[in-house]
Amino acid sequence: MATKRSFDYSLLVIPLLLLAILVIVQVLSYRFTLRSDLTDRKLYSLSEKSLNVLRELDGSPLKATAFFLTDDYNRESTRDLLDQYRQSYTGFEFELVDPSKNPRLVEKYEVGSNGTIVLEYQGRETKVVSQEEESITNAIHRLAVDSTSVLYFLSGHGEKTPEEGFRELAGALQDEHYETRELLLLREDSIPDDADAIVIAGLREALSDHEIGLITEYFETGGNILFMADPYRRTGLEEYLAENGILLGIDTIVDERSQVMGGDYLFPIVSDYGRHSITESIDLITFFPIARSITVAEEKPEGTEISVLARTGADTWAEMDYEALGEGQTRFDPELDVPGPLTLGVALSREDSDGKGGGRMVIYGDSDFADDDYIDVSGNKDLIMNTFAWLTSDPSLIGIRSRDPSHTPIILTEGQTRAVFWLLIVLLPAMALIAGAGVWLVSRWKK
Repeated sequence: MATKRSFDYSLLVIPLLLLAILVIVQVLSYRFTLRSDLTDRKLYSLSEKSLNVLRELDGSPLKATAFFLTDDYNRESTRDLLDQYRQSYTGFEFELVDPSKNPRLVEKYEVGSNGTIVLEYQGRETKVVSQEEESITNAIHRLAVDSTSVLYFLSGHGEKTPEEGFRELAGALQDEHYETRELLLLREDSIPDDADAIVIAGLREALSDHEIGLITEYFETGGNILFMADPYRRTGLEEYLAENGILLGIDTIVDERSQVMGGDYLFPIVSDYGRHSITESIDLITFFPIARSITVAEEKPEGTEISVLARTGADTWAEMDYEALGEGQTRFDPELDVPGPLTLGVALSREDSDGKGGGRMVIYGDSDFADDDYIDVSGNKDLIMNTFAWLTSDPSLIGIRSRDPSHTPIILTEGQTRAVFWLLIVLLPAMALIAGAGVWLVSRWKK
């Protein structure tokens, strides 16, 4: 005889509720997108520089029209990037267009190649043939800013210039809407009126009295100067800097920690930055190949503010013996050398008094950190580009620039370097020896 079994329909309630919740979550996730970048340095978010540029916009509509073939593998990544701009600026809108299907738009915007992005803002228009965030942000900045900052690089004394040593820097400056020019000051009666800042980088010969007079007059009347002084090079500006509370060391900084990280002991590493707008956002270390120290005097002129930008670690020193360096002998002499931490960069600003204008000056004890060989190393580019933004009073360009997620080197702090040394060089080998000795003793005991 068959037995009639009852079925408890309440057992279906929980699975059905779970299914309903999953369906609702799926619908909400389709309609409402929530992004979260969990990487340490926000590699998949807009950079701080991009956000600063967007904040400087006045709320006017900013439109991007991106021309990509439907099967172009860059199409979706560009969509994601432009969507980040849309989420960060309420006036931003974008459209992806297949140029093969929209010849009228191609003709309207005079698009010459696939992968072109057309940006429109306040009746102005520019094109970007790049899918990189920094290129798009620089184009937005060019649209938003009517004027161009002019930078003059001194020449005639073996300095680094946009044509010699600073080609990469000059390209980066032009991308951010600066104009770079060379200036042979020996032939001039004054600094050009359109100079937003002058750059003196890596002098090999001292400036003449005529040039020193023009430079000091320029600064005293509100001019802006970037001065990069390499070790053991007489510049001619030492006395004027001392009058303003800045002393250039006659030394070379030694940092043995840089050898642990694959560098040279004359490549001091900086991870300690002062509280200043130039450095407040920098979260990477910077390298200064062959640098001198800078000392801030206890007394400084009234109305002058001096801020330390960069310091070395405590285990560095300023080597005073030039001959010993030449022979490769670097040993700290407490009676002669100066122990770290050592200052490598300072920012000086003047109050605007008597209508003379408030000048700004940044001094680094090295020029190589920004040259073609080292500008792309770690945080060097952010430091030098932020310096120009501060000198020219353009806060929107101060910040961390976008980084390539595929190129994220692991750079250790001083404490982490010591920890890795003790772990890999001492503890792990010791543990292996102890374990081996233990196995050997046990096998002997069993016998």
